[in-house]
Amino acid sequence: MTLLDRAEALFRAHPNAWIDAHAIADVGGCFASRTRISELRTKRHMVIENRLRRVAVRDEGGVIAISERPMFTMSEY
Repeated sequence: MTLLDRAEALFRAHPNAWIDAHAIADVGGCFASRTRISELRTKRHMVIENRLRRVAVRDEGGVIAISERPMFTMSEY
C-alpha cells in the first residue's frame, strides 16, 4: 500500500469529518502530507477542503483567512 493509498483510506474512513494535519502526516508521510492531499485532489479526484477562520481587518475593512491548525475534510466522494 502506497502512502497515497494510506492517505486516501484515512479520508474514506472518516467522510465529512475534520481530520487534523498531524493524523494525515502520520499515514501519508511526515514531510509530504500536503503533497498527498494535492495528489488525492488531482489524481484521485477527491474533493478535500481545509478549514480556515475568517477574521475582519478593522484598519482596512477586509477579511483575512487564518489557519489556526490545519484541518481537512473530504466533502464528497
